[in-house]
Amino acid sequence: MPVTTTIISADGLTEAERMNRAQRDMSHAMVRSAPPINERATEIERRPLKSSRPAAALVKQVRTSLANALAKEASLKEKQARLGADTDRHSLLVIRHAKLAARIQNEEAKAILDGTSADLTELRAKLEAVADELAGFGNIDAIGRAKAMVDSEVQTTAAQITKLRKELDLAEQAWVVLRHAQLTEDFRHDLHGLHRKLAVILALEESSGFPSHKANAWKFIEGVRIGVPYVNALFPDWASSVERKAFPRFADAKAQIRAKLDTLDGDE
Repeated sequence: MPVTTTIISADGLTEAERMNRAQRDMSHAMVRSAPPINERATEIERRPLKSSRPAAALVKQVRTSLANALAKEASLKEKQARLGADTDRHSLLVIRHAKLAARIQNEEAKAILDGTSADLTELRAKLEAVADELAGFGNIDAIGRAKAMVDSEVQTTAAQITKLRKELDLAEQAWVVLRHAQLTEDFRHDLHGLHRKLAVILALEESSGFPSHKANAWKFIEGVRIGVPYVNALFPDWASSVERKAFPRFADAKAQIRAKLDTLDGDE
């Protein structure tokens, strides 16, 4: 049966143990040590958003078209009212003229039956006045056609106004949505900028001896992280920090506070 000889070196390790150690050291050299939890970004990119200017221009354009249509409608209704009054007056005069003519004929017939002469001066004067006023209308058929044309145009303009009002509502809604997105993005950036002061407050509260019952910063950060859905457009990036050391600028704030404490001269 062969005999295995184990050689022990001066460092007390066998050759196999020495090889294992060398391999382990090489592995450690090749693999980085686990980095600390990365801080959240101190700056965030602005999301690309559509400009609200085209939407605002469209609102102005549609509003101008609507104002023109309303002015046109007002003018048409004025014509419609005048032509309507003319046709109504003409119809009334026609009826009155017919009644006066019939009355004169009746009076004449009665006078013949009675063998007398009827005084029709007043009635004839009224009939003549009505006839003169009727003659002043000119071609009443043309007036009627003009009124029908205006009536049709009023309806067309009213439909156009309804359409333009819907378009204006949609255009204003589009502008509101775009403006909301812009202001939301502005606010998101402003809110993210609060991490600078929050980091200092958080670092102060983490200082040795700080009363724990007065520490509010981390509770506030956790409250935002838990209370505001991540998908909310206003959710600040720093609220994603799950540990204090991951909060943006926290490490720098701690170092600055330490340096400040080391250099306090009694004047601050």
